[in-house]
Amino acid sequence: MRHNVIELLVPVRSGQTQMAVEMLQALSSRWAAEHHAAAREHGLLHLSWYLAVLPGGAYILAHVEGIAPQRAIGNMLNADAPFTTWLRRQLSEVSGFRIDAASIQHLTHAPLVLVAGELPEPQLGGAAKRSSH
Repeated sequence: MRHNVIELLVPVRSGQTQMAVEMLQALSSRWAAEHHAAAREHGLLHLSWYLAVLPGGAYILAHVEGIAPQRAIGNMLNADAPFTTWLRRQLSEVSGFRIDAASIQHLTHAPLVLVAGELPEPQLGGAAKRSSH
């Protein structure tokens, strides 16, 4: 079965890079179990977060894979659970923008850059393995 991929690029406000670093560290430690559970619950096959610090500023990049990744990440961010409430608040504080399902679904009105595409069928055999989340 083919699945799709989107990349969400969230700008980091000046002076908030350390907060972004701490958010990403918490995603892979304190909130790791909840992060993976929320991704699976909402139909995501893979969800990874990165921080890019460039001469023009810092950005958080979310790599999202699934059958309908835009809808799935929007639903995940809109869920009423301690983890997703924390994640929404962190993304909003770091970026200065409201980040939620509505902003994901209406990307032309959101401070996010979306790059969408379709991934090829996975090849069996000697191909490199992907982590599930």
